[in-house]
Amino acid sequence: MSAFIAKFYEAIIITLMAFLLAAVLFGGFKAWQAKHYKTQLDHAELKCKQEKDAIHTKYQSEATAAEKAYQEALLQKQQTINQLSADYEQAKADRKTEVEYITRTVQKIVDRPVYINSCADVDGMSELNSLIKSRSPS
Repeated sequence: MSAFIAKFYEAIIITLMAFLLAAVLFGGFKAWQAKHYKTQLDHAELKCKQEKDAIHTKYQSEATAAEKAYQEALLQKQQTINQLSADYEQAKADRKTEVEYITRTVQKIVDRPVYINSCADVDGMSELNSLIKSRSPS
């Protein structure tokens, strides 16, 4: 009977060793699989970060170019406005000089004696005619 018990324990030990070997192999496989998935995840994260950086750089360069174009257009418009303002001020100054000259001339004419039948004397008529000629486009 001791031979039977020895063979029985031997079978149990072999079964336990096979189970232990299977458990170690399964654990090793799962560890390798986890490491493989972690490596794939790291590569995917790196690729995603690179794509995100590329997209960010692209949009940042586009935004910089658009801002530069906007600043140039704004500067050009400001220069145009400044030129128009200077032209307006020059025309205003020319007009003011004309008005002052006409006012002085009219004051001189008004101070002269005027006949009842005519609205302006000969000097006044020549002044009015010269004004009309200066205003005509031809």
